[in-house]
Amino acid sequence: MLRSDHRTGIDRFANRRLQVSRSAGSTGNEFAMDVPLPPPTFYVCPGERYAISRSVHWARLAAFYDKCRDCPHQHDTGLLPARLVRAPQAESALRAVRRTRQLLPGGVRGRYLNDIDRQTAMAWARAFAARLWDDRPFPGRLMPVETVSASRPLPWRGPVVVAGFDERPASPDVAVGIITGLRQMGCQVLDVGCVTRPMWKLAQEWFHADGGMFVTGAGCDPAWTGWDMLRAGGRAQIAPAELAAESSVPIGRPTRTAGTVATRTILADYRAGLTKWFHALRPLKVVCATPLQLLRDLLPPLFAPLPCQFQVQAWPRQRTIVDAPPPGIDRLANVVRETRADVGVLIDEDGATRTLIDEQGKPLPPSAWQPWLQRHVDEPLGEDGVVILGAVLQALSLSDAPFSERLRGPAC
Repeated sequence: MLRSDHRTGIDRFANRRLQVSRSAGSTGNEFAMDVPLPPPTFYVCPGERYAISRSVHWARLAAFYDKCRDCPHQHDTGLLPARLVRAPQAESALRAVRRTRQLLPGGVRGRYLNDIDRQTAMAWARAFAARLWDDRPFPGRLMPVETVSASRPLPWRGPVVVAGFDERPASPDVAVGIITGLRQMGCQVLDVGCVTRPMWKLAQEWFHADGGMFVTGAGCDPAWTGWDMLRAGGRAQIAPAELAAESSVPIGRPTRTAGTVATRTILADYRAGLTKWFHALRPLKVVCATPLQLLRDLLPPLFAPLPCQFQVQAWPRQRTIVDAPPPGIDRLANVVRETRADVGVLIDEDGATRTLIDEQGKPLPPSAWQPWLQRHVDEPLGEDGVVILGAVLQALSLSDAPFSERLRGPAC
């Protein structure tokens, strides 16, 4: 956005003159030349509220500043060398980092810093908090009007929001923007720290939260980040496309009092809730792969008192394709065959299990094992990969038949 000083107008600069005096030697004659100065030009980068000078504008262009990609004045290059602004490698680099932010059914994904940064997360958090405020009924006055004063304001509590983040390096920085935006809107934030997505969803149920935001780049390349949003109470989820439009405009604060932040630890309670699935198992050989270090540290203590042989392996973070086998699943299948394991399981970065491997090394999609598992479990399992692993082992412990034979008939 290009702007000039509109308070005094151009006349202010027309009155400024450059007095150039020259001596005419011994004659003593002098002459003066008045040179009017042009008005200074200012620029405002996209997404910023402060103005910068033309020199700073050119410096950012020369340094390939990220926001110059979307600036309508990116062609105002002045006297910059052509190799800096029209070089083929520069143009290809700009095309390579075009905004590729993706709107998912329950969240957003994008490249860290190129598409999503702390300021972007703050704007989305404010828009999400505004929707949570709209969901809350007005409670009315709890005391007579004459007793309300500045020292004793009306009691009011903002929405309770559970915030967490995954293990990606960019997630803590984005989480700072999320929590800051929620606090600016008066929300009561419960920070559960670095957890898995099932832990974050479980924390919302435990704390009876109005909603939650989870910073994660699950399903995308390692350089990507984003967040998932969830409203509690069975309410319909907010369309990310609607929040995208609302986050681009200023949003009024519902209260002048900032919200609070409280830290909560749920790992111990989550581990205690898993004991119902990891007991009374027959000797089984299990191979598990996951990119989550939290689960690689959590699972071995669960199997320690059991007669099972458990092996856990690290799995790379990578883009996942819906309704397609995970890339590199053959490597895990080979490990299952070589170790003669009874079952292999892949827990994705979002904490869900979508692929099981039988004792023959055959990958099984959810459509192949979910109906069989539901016949042996009386309660809904959800998406928690650790819970699904325990339920599968409970079902396999009911018979000595191999996993592949158990899947063939309804009576197995």
